[in-house]
Amino acid sequence: MLFGFWSWVLVVLIVFVIFYANKMPELRAQAEQKLKEGKVLLDKSRKELEAKTAALTEKAKEKQKEVQKKAQERQQKNKEIFEDEKEITAEDLAFMPTDEKAKEKKK
Repeated sequence: MLFGFWSWVLVVLIVFVIFYANKMPELRAQAEQKLKEGKVLLDKSRKELEAKTAALTEKAKEKQKEVQKKAQERQQKNKEIFEDEKEITAEDLAFMPTDEKAKEKKK
């Protein structure tokens, strides 16, 4: 190999400068214009992305509030269910025969 890759790039640039030196200002202006357009598009897409992110964040917060509300409702229902249940006492079990009554019936 006579030259490396970067050497060939340098040769091509020199040839380009020699033969297209009069078109360089036009090319520079076009490059600047394209860069400005690219920057505008980049800003526009960034703003759209931020708007979508904000909308999704708001939607997620609303969903989280709904889930918390449902959880609180379930917790309240569970409290009501357990409050309705009362403690079982000996009086509640009076209908069941005791050991003494069972022994008397066997005799």
